[in-house]
Amino acid sequence: MLDRPVDVNPKGQLQETLQGIAMQGPSYEVISATGPSTRNIRGGSAMGERSLGRGSGPSKQAAEIEAARDALTRQLWGKDKKRVGKAAAD
Repeated sequence: MLDRPVDVNPKGQLQETLQGIAMQGPSYEVISATGPSTRNIRGGSAMGERSLGRGSGPSKQAAEIEAARDALTRQLWGKDKKRVGKAAAD
């Protein structure tokens, strides 16, 4: 299904994939943050109300990249295409 390696630009690849399916890109949220000396951010990617992936890292950007990579690996948007298309139309 994926034409390019997930590691090249996971956020960009997820954006293109979701826009191709439902004309809507992903959103990212910070789930938790610890720190400051050993900072760790946990984040997730979603499309509408549907959670697509989770990730963590030393910065918000790193957590988002890992969440996008997880979403691309799991490909949850393909499990219920009717719901994804409907959510985009609402």
